[in-house]
Amino acid sequence: MKAVIALGANLGNPQENLDLAIALLREATDVEIVSSYYSTAPVGGPEQPDYLNAVCLIDSELPAMDLLSLLHGIEKSLGRERTVHWGPR
Repeated sequence: MKAVIALGANLGNPQENLDLAIALLREATDVEIVSSYYSTAPVGGPEQPDYLNAVCLIDSELPAMDLLSLLHGIEKSLGRERTVHWGPR
């Protein structure tokens, strides 16, 4: 299954966090291409730092729900806490 994964970080060192997230994705699935990184202002939600964003295209043998679990696991391993809707991450 091909999937487009949106990546974004605005806490700690966002570039290091995105680099690590992509490395973890590469360990678990076939990452075909990764976009450049783009800095963007947050939209909605609480006041917070700008985001560093990217997207990647993957080709995975994982079923959709297992892929989602993998992505949530990567977020958690990088310290994501879902405490504020649309909050920093």
